[in-house]
Amino acid sequence: MAIAHPGHSKIYTTDTYATRSTSLADNYFVRTGDAAKWAKAYSDRIQKNLDAGKTEFEITADNASYPPSISGIQNGIIAYAINQMTWTTDKAAVTLNATGSAKSFTFTAEYASKSPEVSLYGRSITLKDNIDVNYYMEMSDSVFEHDAYLEFKIGGQTYKLNASDAAEVNENGKTLYKFSCPVNAAQMSDTIETRIVIDNKTEEEYLYSVKEYATELLSKSNEYPEETIKLVKALLNYGTAAQNFFKYNTDKPANAILSDTDKIVAAADFAAYKAVIKTDSANSQSNGLTYYGSSLICKSEMTVRHYFMVNEGCDINNYKFSYVNADGNEVSLTPKKASDGVYCVDINGIMARNLNSNYACKVTGKNKACIFELDYGPFSYSQKVINSGNSSDELKNLVNALYWYWYYGYRN
Repeated sequence: MAIAHPGHSKIYTTDTYATRSTSLADNYFVRTGDAAKWAKAYSDRIQKNLDAGKTEFEITADNASYPPSISGIQNGIIAYAINQMTWTTDKAAVTLNATGSAKSFTFTAEYASKSPEVSLYGRSITLKDNIDVNYYMEMSDSVFEHDAYLEFKIGGQTYKLNASDAAEVNENGKTLYKFSCPVNAAQMSDTIETRIVIDNKTEEEYLYSVKEYATELLSKSNEYPEETIKLVKALLNYGTAAQNFFKYNTDKPANAILSDTDKIVAAADFAAYKAVIKTDSANSQSNGLTYYGSSLICKSEMTVRHYFMVNEGCDINNYKFSYVNADGNEVSLTPKKASDGVYCVDINGIMARNLNSNYACKVTGKNKACIFELDYGPFSYSQKVINSGNSSDELKNLVNALYWYWYYGYRN
């Protein structure tokens, strides 16, 4: 009415006007469906702008040549009908607001973030410095606009990996995101509880284990090289040996799926891996430091730990510790207190393929003169275990199983 009769516009906006109209829901053309038909004529032009991602745009009215008292009214009704329609693009839902005038329509568009999509593509096991169970996920770009992460629970520990920290890999033309859960040898039978969380909401949950992965592979043994099958069996025996030594989850041995013959762990020959320990004098204690011994830590990663005793009145900070890594680079080591007067240094992250390698660990004093040189590796420790009358059968079985795990997987 205000468009058709401009002189009367004021009375339709005054607070005292008793029958003010606030909606076009009961408009004649809206009720008959004509307004929806008129609006549909603009659908393709609107959609083209939305697909281009425009947030503001204008479309010339088809009735722009009509008198404004007609086109202005009709286009207001058409705009109302357009606003009742559902609009989307292939990327997002759209909230569209249309305003009609005598000669054109103006639009503002707000694009909602597309719902994040994530799904499991596959899994694998990586045997490097640790045992990793890898999850390969397909994720839409919108996942990274949210607080999204994978959570792993195993053995009472929880690991949280943000989507933004996942490694990007390409598989058969697909972009996948790799999330890895570390597992130590004794946990091969443990179920890994995995869940995908987006904005504090659990989207998917999975249960898996190293043992389950091995079972799937062995069930298709005819599809894999013989050496691969031997490695998987050796891996399961290593896991079981670790369970027995650490007295962990022994009622669910990792190698339960193997035959009695395959469960037998043969004695390994560690003769070639004897440790070599050099000192600057026959009495190393004259330097205030004594080599105390070494150990092997078999968790999710392999660590050689050396212990040293500091004489009373001497300061551990007066000594420098280092070792030469597999790449030939010298790496500094930081001593940690193990007990009163005893300190240790760790050579961490020893790759499975390097279990047969010795690492030259050097200790120097204030004058930078070498006090100790230890040529020592995981199998040096293993040789000591085998030759010691004090070693338990469980520990001997563990180092033997570790040897065959290396032998079938990495000796070449």
